[in-house]
Amino acid sequence: MVDIYRDVGYFLERKSLRRDGRIKKPMFWLIVFIVSVIPVSGHSQSVALAEVDSLLEAKRHYRFAKEYDKNRMYEDAIVEYQKSLSFKADNPNVYYDLANLLYRLERYHEAQQQCFRCLELDSTFVVAHYLLALLWHKAANYDSAIVEFEKTIALDPSYIQIHRTLADLYRYKGWDEKALRQYLRTAEMDGGGSQEENFQLFSHLGNLF
Repeated sequence: MVDIYRDVGYFLERKSLRRDGRIKKPMFWLIVFIVSVIPVSGHSQSVALAEVDSLLEAKRHYRFAKEYDKNRMYEDAIVEYQKSLSFKADNPNVYYDLANLLYRLERYHEAQQQCFRCLELDSTFVVAHYLLALLWHKAANYDSAIVEFEKTIALDPSYIQIHRTLADLYRYKGWDEKALRQYLRTAEMDGGGSQEENFQLFSHLGNLF
């Protein structure tokens, strides 16, 4: 029967919360009503209600964190992201947003750790792969950066700038054939680029022939 409450909690998380973390009140009270009428033992009900409470607290602190971040109150935002994770530690969105903030604050090692946690929970979280690639690139770990950039465009090939960055990295590594393919891919995707950008691109291509 506890599984029913877990399903209720899942439903609450997916259906009754806005994208900004705010709770849709009508949906919240519907969930409260459902929880109140399902016949279960006192212990099971307590456990289930505690799970729902934790979910709500996690969302509340996540909302606070986003607001603090938006208002450039960065240290307060970090505290709220961490509080959110203390109530619900399996939300990849929170880890990514925290990583993104830490990256902007140039706290790169901490940002990297949050990216790892995000990707442990969701290996298809494309922007987390991209952020991790940028972090590896800043650390001059180009092999790891290449791996993450490749994962990013495998999940979402529309990242034009990544194709160009990969081409530059391949060229730096001496992988001319792979570099050429990426430069051509960039030209194909961004044929309407500025005259200066196109000149630079085709200069790179010319140097590979």
